[in-house]
Amino acid sequence: MLRRGSLALLLVACTRTSTPPSAPVDVTVADVPDAGMIVSSGPPPKATTGTCVAALSAGKIDTKASCQLDEKISEGPGRLEYPCDGEGHVHATFGDQELDGSMTHGEIAMKLVTTPDWHDGCDWESHQTVTGSISRGKLSWYLQEKVVRDTGQCYGACTARAAIEIQQMQ
Repeated sequence: MLRRGSLALLLVACTRTSTPPSAPVDVTVADVPDAGMIVSSGPPPKATTGTCVAALSAGKIDTKASCQLDEKISEGPGRLEYPCDGEGHVHATFGDQELDGSMTHGEIAMKLVTTPDWHDGCDWESHQTVTGSISRGKLSWYLQEKVVRDTGQCYGACTARAAIEIQQMQ
């Protein structure tokens, strides 16, 4: 059973003793969207977290012994620049060769086309591609040559493959 004194305390504790604070708010008609107007069209844009950098190290190149390749991956470490958020332009360098491409959902696809002169009188193109994912820590490199102008004295076209390890840089 409650006594009168405790009931009075309870009422005092629940009673508002002052008015809530007020702050002036300026609203103009331009601040309020029209009822038929679309305010947002889809999810907000993804925040960019900048460019990340990684060192690249190519493994042994798998190709025929007779092949001479227009490549620089075997000459030392490379450098990869990619968007930290996994979306956008990617760029890799191995010596003076530069591969460019894109990254979508963390998957990389880069390409480089060169025109080596094999001194056989033919015109050549060398196509290098690098694909893979940062999260797996390895990329795949593939090279394929093709004759652009055949004089009938062209050397044989070569292909080559290698794995490239990714080492995050601090």
